[in-house]
Amino acid sequence: MKKRNPEQYPCYSGSEATRYGTAAENGTGRHTSKHMIPKILVFCIVAACAVLPGLFLGPAGTDYNVVIHFRLPRILAACIAGAALGLSGTIFQGVLKNPLADPYLLGTSAGASAAAAFCFLTGIDRGLFFFFIVSAGAFAGTFISYSLAVFSGKLSDSSLVLSGVAVSAFLSAIVMLAASAGGEKALPLLGFIMGGFSVPSIKELAIAGGILAVVLILSVAKSRQLDAFSLGEEKAYHLGADPEKGRLVFFILASAASAAAVALCGTIGFVGLMTPHIMRMVFSPIAGILLPAATAGGAVLLCAADTAGRTVFAPQEIPAGILMALCGAPFFLWLLFRQSHPEKISIISEISDVPGSSIKSGKSGHNNQTVQSVNDRQPADDRQTAVLPAVTPLLKVRGLSAENASRKLFSNLEISLNPGEFLGILGPNGAGKSTLLKIISGFIKNDAEIFIDGIRRNSMTPRELAGNLAWLPGELDTPYDFTVLDFVKMGCSAGFSYSAGPAPLTDCEKAMNALYTTGAGNLAYRNLNSLSSGERQLVFLAQALAQGAGLMLLDEPVSHLDLYYKSSFINLVLSLVRGETEKNGLLTSRGKKYAAAAVFHEPALAVKCDKILLMGHGWHFTGSPEKALTRDKLSELYGIEKDSMLLQTF
Repeated sequence: MKKRNPEQYPCYSGSEATRYGTAAENGTGRHTSKHMIPKILVFCIVAACAVLPGLFLGPAGTDYNVVIHFRLPRILAACIAGAALGLSGTIFQGVLKNPLADPYLLGTSAGASAAAAFCFLTGIDRGLFFFFIVSAGAFAGTFISYSLAVFSGKLSDSSLVLSGVAVSAFLSAIVMLAASAGGEKALPLLGFIMGGFSVPSIKELAIAGGILAVVLILSVAKSRQLDAFSLGEEKAYHLGADPEKGRLVFFILASAASAAAVALCGTIGFVGLMTPHIMRMVFSPIAGILLPAATAGGAVLLCAADTAGRTVFAPQEIPAGILMALCGAPFFLWLLFRQSHPEKISIISEISDVPGSSIKSGKSGHNNQTVQSVNDRQPADDRQTAVLPAVTPLLKVRGLSAENASRKLFSNLEISLNPGEFLGILGPNGAGKSTLLKIISGFIKNDAEIFIDGIRRNSMTPRELAGNLAWLPGELDTPYDFTVLDFVKMGCSAGFSYSAGPAPLTDCEKAMNALYTTGAGNLAYRNLNSLSSGERQLVFLAQALAQGAGLMLLDEPVSHLDLYYKSSFINLVLSLVRGETEKNGLLTSRGKKYAAAAVFHEPALAVKCDKILLMGHGWHFTGSPEKALTRDKLSELYGIEKDSMLLQTF
């Protein structure tokens, strides 16, 4: 294969044709130091213009005592509080896959306000004791929301948001009741609710700053899990994250950061909402970059708001919380307009000519947009069905039974898949096909004997499971603008590299290798949300290859594709399952054989599979395509007449 020029293809270098990505860059093209340094320099200039004037502007001029003993501590408090709110908002938005999430959504700020109301009405003034009580209130508000979501049934993003809204509304009502009944004692409470800064003590600044530093370090260390949560609960689980434990850890971190912020400045809204969105556009949606960027951005934003409120209307002072609320409404409108009118993202022209890549940029018709298949559409009777003896099955299921609230889905189901075998699963809607795949992966709990590559599935950690099993969804939505390369790289951290070579590959190299294997290398710098359904399935498959898992579970992978993409995608999966080597200029996995199980709605797509599992309502049948894909069996399976035009080919 022709060697590529590293300067022309920024994620490719090395003498081997299968090595993509430079160790020096170790990231996507837009995330390299060459691209980030100008953005960081501009941000530093903006930060200096926003923070430094606060030291010298004000009615008292530049008096030394005023600057050192009053303005400097206040600016430090604004920076720490803004950084903590920006960081906690980023964590909440990522872990809940909700671009509107912030500390207000899960009861964090409402809990702190309720604790502050208790302090002011009982005569506890601002200070270190007040700081700890308000922080405890913020934690309490979050974990009441979390506990209610757990007790309501299965913990999910929607149940957390609903419980958080309910807790916030209830605690806010208590605060308003306390403010209306407290008389003069409630005046400090009103100032706390509006959000603003007093001169904090050194101990308060040190404690809040220490909490912020710890939360930032720990959250960056777990940033890849946060990226996985941004893809949804199911995908996060199949990428090696534990949804329940992972959420709990991130909630503790976000609550600690927001508690420190609220204890310093009161309930200032919109910082945790606005900052992550702004930093995503400026830098990246990848959590490893976004978390420190949002931390710095929140500090600058809140410091600028406090300086403006203190100086623009001097000698009157406008609380920073009011100014942020005034900015929040236009920001919401802008965000709504941006989502309604997404930017058009074009393919980078440099990538479109990469050898081995088959989807040409700027082409939408099938005549110009071809997915190179390494299988050459071989006929069904030429299938490779021979299995080497004494091979450990990649999937072994024994005695699997499941039922829903109304009926039994299947009972005593047994499945065995060796390397090089492809299982097609067919059945009517509601027969339990997708449920079967989720039970096999462990996303739906079941005590059946399920072995993945010889290891009992229930004994595997989520990360170990992700290294052995990859799950491909039929469709996947994320509200954040990940590039294709960013998305595929998430699979690299889930398991182990499927690529072999004389030296360990970087994540970028693994991801690019996987993309070129599926023929989607030219999509690397596209926005994932801008792809067609056919292109997205190629990217999902590339992420599965980057995981290094030997077993692939495909949940209705071609339901949204046209006939062309359906045929091409199935042929591509077949070639990977059977371990075909390089063919037609397209890289494959260099001889490694996979096992795959896929849910289909069209029997004609399953004729090339090695085994067929028919799942009716309460019954199942397993056999070869010749025995399973008959007119009699399909008529019984779908409840249609044998002479139906849909069965004429069988």
